[in-house]
Amino acid sequence: YMAFYDDFLVIIAAGNDGDSGQGSVGSPATCKNGLSVGATQNASPHISASMRGKDYLASFSARGPTRDGRAKPDILAPGMYIRSAEARTRTVGECDNTSPDALSYKAGTSMSTPIVSGAAALVRQYFEEAWYPGGSKGSGMTMNPSSALVKAVLIGGAEAILGIQNRNGSISGSSEYDFAQRFGRINLLSSLPLSGKNTINALIEDRKPISNGQENTYNIVINQNNCEEPLSATLVWTDPSAASGCTNCLINNLDLTIDGPGGRVYPNGGTTADSRNNAERIRIENPVTNGSYQVVVRGANLDRASQFYSLVVTGCFGESENSTPETPQITPSPIPVQNPTTPATFPPIADEPVPDIPVPVPDPSMCMDGTTNSNFIVDDDVEERDCIWLQGNKEQYPWLCDYRDVALECPVTCEVCDVLEDSFSEVGNPQVFGVRPTGTTQWQGNMFDVDFRKDMIVTGFFLHVRASRAIRTARVQIYMVDGSYSGLEFSASSWGEPIFDG
Repeated sequence: YMAFYDDFLVIIAAGNDGDSGQGSVGSPATCKNGLSVGATQNASPHISASMRGKDYLASFSARGPTRDGRAKPDILAPGMYIRSAEARTRTVGECDNTSPDALSYKAGTSMSTPIVSGAAALVRQYFEEAWYPGGSKGSGMTMNPSSALVKAVLIGGAEAILGIQNRNGSISGSSEYDFAQRFGRINLLSSLPLSGKNTINALIEDRKPISNGQENTYNIVINQNNCEEPLSATLVWTDPSAASGCTNCLINNLDLTIDGPGGRVYPNGGTTADSRNNAERIRIENPVTNGSYQVVVRGANLDRASQFYSLVVTGCFGESENSTPETPQITPSPIPVQNPTTPATFPPIADEPVPDIPVPVPDPSMCMDGTTNSNFIVDDDVEERDCIWLQGNKEQYPWLCDYRDVALECPVTCEVCDVLEDSFSEVGNPQVFGVRPTGTTQWQGNMFDVDFRKDMIVTGFFLHVRASRAIRTARVQIYMVDGSYSGLEFSASSWGEPIFDG
């Protein structure tokens, strides 16, 4: 599901079998793309006399590794002595604040997980309300963060705890990145810039594509002016599903490193690259003032042509430089709502030309199955399917060929060879629509034309919206007309009603 809806994040309680020791975390908390949550004790005064507090793991909090050696849980939150609603059978009003028994203390990773879920919702709100990069509402551009980005933000700001308080009261050691605490306890004040609350800056990459063998480098120069924070870099990607019972469940392996004055640093506390996990973090506690650091993301071993990733770098630095040329990104979007009844108003958009970046289109010159190497998932099955499978199951799943990606992968099976060469083409240069009397631009975009060499019915199409970093895509309208159109001025009388407005 997360592969198709990349902004959906599953947050899962690690379980309460931690007293059994390592390997006590169980399904579904072992999900590699989800965020698995363990539990610490609460902070004073919400602790008993014998408890050590929020810097100690609750004894019941389940621990990794998973069966294939991955580290879970990912992060921690308070989950012991948490005040919660005191619901009782066949009793009315027991949860009201007027009742002396309305609340009671609870314990479990089912208490810590809602805390993380609430924090994740705040992170999503942060990006949707354009708090990035300035740290105040509306200071940046509105964006729909992927689940990998939300996960990376929470992991990036998490802090190490001191140890484990066992059920008998004794203390066991635990260190950052081990199978008990992994990235540590969440702390949103260390995760993102917040004006008046912290002094960190952030570099954010979301849905950034990388191919096998490619390196993307981000240059950071430390500026300690009124800022004394660690340099933290967190890499997360939504990895394709693996086969059931896999012994190494990572399909696309990316590597994160930081090169700086002290040499190369590897992620997750290791001395070499991590080839098991799809969440990696490097934290340099005391970066050198005015020191130059290179954060590098590598496509180490990919099973597919490319992989999208999210990167969060925080610390005391100004603007960073990306030494990798910008790559056009095609990001799946939720199904739009047709024709909203209440029109919205939008601020003017800067009149800046849109760069001409070619979008790759599969070459249909040879019609054969399996040319795009893009398998697919059917219903809730965890295994990926290919064209050979579709040949034997097409009668049961005829609707699969309605999806463009499946049809391009299996054109022979889907019987679309004769129309593969019929494709959308761009007409002219980017157009400017709706020039206001003041001369400012209201709309900017492109017109497209499609020509078919035979009669056919178009049952659906995909629209990918791309804009430069300086232009905010505030609104998208789709119009369809039969024939030709020329001119720069948008006119509702010329185009009629939009088939989509959102």
